[in-house]
Amino acid sequence: MSKIYKALARAEAEREAKPLEPTGRRTSGGILVPEPILAEERHVDVPERREEYEKLKVMLTLEAARSELKSVMLVSALAREGVSTVTLGLASALADVSRQGVLVVDLNAAHPVLADRLDLDPELGLGELLAKDATRADAVVESPIPRLFLLGRGHAKADLSQPTSLALFEELVRTLRADFDHVLIDGGALSDSSDSLLVASKVDGIILVVQAERTGSDAVREASNQLRLAGANLLGVVLNRRREYLPAFLARKL
Repeated sequence: MSKIYKALARAEAEREAKPLEPTGRRTSGGILVPEPILAEERHVDVPERREEYEKLKVMLTLEAARSELKSVMLVSALAREGVSTVTLGLASALADVSRQGVLVVDLNAAHPVLADRLDLDPELGLGELLAKDATRADAVVESPIPRLFLLGRGHAKADLSQPTSLALFEELVRTLRADFDHVLIDGGALSDSSDSLLVASKVDGIILVVQAERTGSDAVREASNQLRLAGANLLGVVLNRRREYLPAFLARKL
């Protein structure tokens, strides 16, 4: 079992349980991925989670085969939907079959946790790179997972509301696409930061992460509309932490 899945399991175990909020009917908002992707972590074991990440990897790979899809940002409507967990799980699955490597970029201004999840402590990151206080060789670090690399948030503030910084970010993503098989960006929650909306049109696609039985359909619809208005190519919805009411061995037989 790889280190990343142990890290994901440990992070979920340490997370305090939150009461589930009532939600309306489950919906994909009419987007490309209609099926629930991830099962509720407290009800399945790590290998089954890995299987779900593998399914998402296949969907993304098939979409990439039809179009030039290398830079993908994952976001959520609300905080604590599991964006960072899904980003790392998908990145690890993609890295298993990667040739050039997979890069994860931490754009999560409110909760930049990718470095901690990967047991890394980079001194430099995206903020220093956009401020031209660091080179890519300094800011991009190799993780303990083979062929998985990290560009952390950094200590310098990246003000993407400034046209110059936004243009530098767009150029950075363009060059990273050439050097890695996939670039996955943890965009965090739209409710916490406007950075994700500012760069939504600068990446090849967006995946919206939704926590099952917590986020209402209105919030999902509003987030989808915000992303589309920002010029995003919305690829689909990942329904995260879905409760399994049947035992896993029985559900697989149905």
